[in-house]
Amino acid sequence: MLLFSIIQRCFIRTILRKLSYDNPDLYHNAEIFKVITSLALKYDIPGIEALIIQTIGQEQLSDVIAHKNPNPYHLMGYATYGTRRADINSSLLRNISIYDAFHIGSCAKSMAAILIANAIESNLFHIQYNTTLRQIFSYLTWSKDNTSTNGLGLKLDYLSSSEYLLKESFTVDSSWNNVTLAHLLTHTSGIQDESTKETLWSEIVNIEAKNEVDNNNYLFPSRRYTFGELLKTPLAKPPSSVNSPSGYMYSNFGYMIIGLVLEELYSAPYETIIKRLLFDKLHMNSNSTGFGAPQSDENKLNPPKQPYGHYRVDNQWVSTGEDNPSAITAAGRIHFSGLDWTKYIANHLYRARDNNANNDPIISSSSIYETLQSPYKFANASLASTYTIGGWQSEIHSAYPGGLLLWHSGSNGYFMSYAFLYPKADVPFAILVNYNAGSMGDDADREILYGLNLVYNNRNKSNDGKWTNNDNINYVGTEALTSTGVVRE
Repeated sequence: MLLFSIIQRCFIRTILRKLSYDNPDLYHNAEIFKVITSLALKYDIPGIEALIIQTIGQEQLSDVIAHKNPNPYHLMGYATYGTRRADINSSLLRNISIYDAFHIGSCAKSMAAILIANAIESNLFHIQYNTTLRQIFSYLTWSKDNTSTNGLGLKLDYLSSSEYLLKESFTVDSSWNNVTLAHLLTHTSGIQDESTKETLWSEIVNIEAKNEVDNNNYLFPSRRYTFGELLKTPLAKPPSSVNSPSGYMYSNFGYMIIGLVLEELYSAPYETIIKRLLFDKLHMNSNSTGFGAPQSDENKLNPPKQPYGHYRVDNQWVSTGEDNPSAITAAGRIHFSGLDWTKYIANHLYRARDNNANNDPIISSSSIYETLQSPYKFANASLASTYTIGGWQSEIHSAYPGGLLLWHSGSNGYFMSYAFLYPKADVPFAILVNYNAGSMGDDADREILYGLNLVYNNRNKSNDGKWTNNDNINYVGTEALTSTGVVRE
């Protein structure tokens, strides 16, 4: 009888997972809808989606393999509200749906970070987190000092022939000599985005407007040009050694360089690398996964097939298909449907819980996931960086489920995105929010996230089996969430 009960329970959970993946409409949740609808009306948000996901048990592994979906997760509930475009009134205009794509901004930084972790684990390139840019790009002219100029024993020269990187002969400023992958990933390299952006941004836009190509038909010469300009410029507060961080300064350019490191290692554009090593391996839908804004301005006379971003003019929403330049794709220029985003987030949740990650399509070692999700400490630093080497903001607090919250915000100025992960909870779960408008202000963000946490925390009031596979768990954490500062990135 006990064996039959176990088999029955496993079968039911397998069916639930299959339904949540193949037919998400069954999981449209009235409580989530109530939260996002009331706040969308209160703050005049054009369109919004919210999803709550959690991992499921190991007994579903055979089902995962059978359906070629490496993410054992349960879509506990979701809701969408609003319109793809707020500045027209048309009977042909569709409302936001779970299948629509949203720009996730800097929430994509962890994807660049996990690709670095994958490259380290593969040992194909002999790199570690303390590998310096000087070692990777050893063919450039570096300042003479006591720093080793030894390369990695590999012929890395993907950028070496670029007329954009080497537009003129230059020597890399000596302040860059100690900059490592760890510095770039944790925003402790000394790169100051704000002061640098003023002089570089217009040049980047001008290069991309010409639609030129680099040597060997490389489509993104603005990245290489920007890299060269950065390397010539002294860092305001450079790391004193490879084992010492500079002060924390959030840097999109730092992650742009991480993308160029990956390009150098794999001899391919970042877009090709992330598609092959991440999107394809997680079986993401190619129709709703891509780069830049999900909807372009090319056919604005027609009803949009995907959501537009929005900004305000005279207190009215104006739709746009604009986005940041392609130079900074690795820093956050990617769009997903909510369903595809959950595949990536669930991978973090599942691997954080289980000691055996052998069936992981990206990282085989669970200890690497532990590193990606933990505050990173440089050897000579007294304190660990709260920004993890895996591209997440981390907060340790007893009020959080499992004591750890990983989160990130992302925006290109026209979309806003949030990911809140609780990977150490007894049953790890995550809350994801997207809306197709720029910043709505801290009050709106906190109210939405607080409301969704309450929905999750109160799920056990209903015994219909939809909200948990362990009815004895009572999560807390919303008290700490309400006092969490929201960082715009």
